[in-house]
Amino acid sequence: MSDLATIGYSMSNESGQSMPVPFLKKELLYQIDNNNSTNYSRNQVQFETSSFSNSGKWFDFREAVISIPLVMTITRDAGHGISADDAAQLLQMKASNLSIIDSIQVEMNNTTVLQQTRNVAGLLNFKLHSTMGHGDETIHGHHMGYQKHSSTDWSYVAQEGLHNDTADSMGKQFYHEEKAGVLSVADLKAKGANCQETAGLVNTFFYDCIIRLRDLPFFEKMPIIRGSLMKLTLTLNQSDTHITVAGGDKTAVVSTLAGSFCPVIRKAGGEVADYVEDISVKVVSNNGVVHPTKNQCRLYVPAYTFENSAEQSYLSLGSKKVLYSDVFFQRLRGVNGGFQSLLTNALARMKRLVIIPVLSASGNGGLAIEPQSSPFTADGVGTTSACRISDFNVQLSGSNVYSNPINYSYEHFLLEQDGNDGVNGGKEMGMSSGQISLKDFESNYGYIVVDLSRRNKFDDNVPLSVQVSGTVSSGKALDLLCYIEYEKDVTIDITTGQLM
Repeated sequence: MSDLATIGYSMSNESGQSMPVPFLKKELLYQIDNNNSTNYSRNQVQFETSSFSNSGKWFDFREAVISIPLVMTITRDAGHGISADDAAQLLQMKASNLSIIDSIQVEMNNTTVLQQTRNVAGLLNFKLHSTMGHGDETIHGHHMGYQKHSSTDWSYVAQEGLHNDTADSMGKQFYHEEKAGVLSVADLKAKGANCQETAGLVNTFFYDCIIRLRDLPFFEKMPIIRGSLMKLTLTLNQSDTHITVAGGDKTAVVSTLAGSFCPVIRKAGGEVADYVEDISVKVVSNNGVVHPTKNQCRLYVPAYTFENSAEQSYLSLGSKKVLYSDVFFQRLRGVNGGFQSLLTNALARMKRLVIIPVLSASGNGGLAIEPQSSPFTADGVGTTSACRISDFNVQLSGSNVYSNPINYSYEHFLLEQDGNDGVNGGKEMGMSSGQISLKDFESNYGYIVVDLSRRNKFDDNVPLSVQVSGTVSSGKALDLLCYIEYEKDVTIDITTGQLM
């Protein structure tokens, strides 16, 4: 059945095709990335699929996954160590594994089809929030590192600002000695399971960070292909955070980032009155400790051998046109009170504007930590900051999207978002898609979404300017992370895998 689903998807919208048993063989092949050592300080993971393209097999990149082995540590100063029971629950990816990604670039047959855009994880996590149903989270959540942060169990602390670190929904991702007697930590490490170990003052977390290509732009609607040379480059978010606590209060938090933000959240636990703590997130190797089962990143792709008549039917299609979304990003910093800002002078085939409001560093506690750099909150990466925005409007080349400025609300969110993502966009009972409820929206999932696709077809390729305006009425200055998704397409020759 999975074989029929795969070939059926690739031949969708084609009528009159008989459907024999399509594949004689299915394999899961992998390729290591181009990095030739365990040192990923250059902060990129790059794959070139020449070994795949020269094999003559058919590859389903939509179902492919990338494995990024992470070695993360929490280190305390002498006399203030953390117990193994506490340490095992202290780290989690912000929203999902996608938070390790800062930008993506895709080349196909030496042609760039997806450009690099930094800060892209905020948009990717929003798309998971608005697409996944609760069943998806239950079944696929651990594999994707996805867990929705609580919309009620968050706080604002005067010194260090926003916190999501006490949420009951933040489940344990790392095993430790709880399996003793059946599986030891050595067994868990040998089989590649996510696990944690404590040695003195150092608590080490080994995590296999899985990225599904279907969750990345371009690959979401890609058919099975052969002969295509793909080059995929991921720029990462690796981080080092130094925390000083005196008298029970955090007196300094300094994050050194390779990328745009800290990808992990540090839960509450192990606190004492005075201590110094370092949190480090690195790929494959961290301070001389190498991931126990993988010393390079890997790309896993399903490979198929066709049954002859099914292959001929597929080849008879001649070509496949792939529609996908690229991303334009603009960050508006320090927005307070009324604002009016130009996002872009000219962009064609725009589909959607997504705005993530997040507190500016100046408004996030006495330490003025930028929320995306903070290990205590997911704001700007997996959630928004609670705020109130009124008199909001978007102008496309001077024409208002809304007849009158609006006080953006959950009703407007549903108006723009319902029906767009997931299975029927959550419009039918029993097939619900999306995780954002009214309670979520009014707390820390207040995404602003504007559909920009409503236009006559003959205007699709006309470049338009985009301007946003409104009033931040909730007192604290915001950074507005603005993402414009716009449509692109490529046509692939089924026979050769080349772009047409």
